[in-house]
Amino acid sequence: MRIFTLVVALAACLYATPAAAQAQPTRLVVGGDPSSAVTVKGTALRWLAARGSVVDEAASKRDASAIAECMVQTSAAQCKGTIASDLPLWFLSVEADIADRSTNVVIVARLFDAAGALIASERQGCERCNVDSLRRATDDVLGALQRAADAQAPGAAAPPTAMPGDAAIIASSLRSTSARRPPAWAWGVTIGGGAAIATGVVLIALHKEPGTLPLKRVDTDLRTPGLVLGGIGIAAASVGIWRLLTPRRAGEATQPKRNAIAPFVDWSAGRATAGIVGVFR
Repeated sequence: MRIFTLVVALAACLYATPAAAQAQPTRLVVGGDPSSAVTVKGTALRWLAARGSVVDEAASKRDASAIAECMVQTSAAQCKGTIASDLPLWFLSVEADIADRSTNVVIVARLFDAAGALIASERQGCERCNVDSLRRATDDVLGALQRAADAQAPGAAAPPTAMPGDAAIIASSLRSTSARRPPAWAWGVTIGGGAAIATGVVLIALHKEPGTLPLKRVDTDLRTPGLVLGGIGIAAASVGIWRLLTPRRAGEATQPKRNAIAPFVDWSAGRATAGIVGVFR
């Protein structure tokens, strides 16, 4: 049985106009538990900046109190008029529960367009939260929110393919996941043969000829066992290497018997990724 995995990935960076690559202004409001909100806001600011979104601090501060109060008292739909502005809004609410000397935090993230309409909403929990895990939870919920918003964007299900002049990276690989492996004994024989050769060389190097009068001495013959051991090692290593390099047997099947192919497409922040994953048996 043979299993081959074929992965073909196509990544293309597509931008409709040069203006699309420019920083996009937005608003950010973080409400809820004050002790956690500072960390969440700092993490969110860095996350948005890394993705080309510049937070308008003045606009965010101006609208923060009214938006946070409205979101606590009513629903997102009823706060549409309060949220509406000339900039989209990233609103994060941090709910903390302190019990048994541990802090459990839930971050609810919502993205609104400039008209105040809700685009997407996500939530992320953080059990026994500390600063590091709170930052990771913030990154996770913002990433999920961005993916949810991208999935609802017009044309998200059918992103364009690369056109002439677009920057594109194409990578492919063909790998056998269960190709015929050499037997374990082949490795053992090869390694053992190499050790025998090395030992034989050492024995030959240590051999000394018998002394002559008047300083005649009796020496152990190391050359003969060294030659014998080296010869055995050469033979063993040769057999092991031959078996390791032997191609598959002539009668073995070389064509796949079954196959399954699953295409995938992703469109996020102006970047398209498309590919095919297949398993052939």
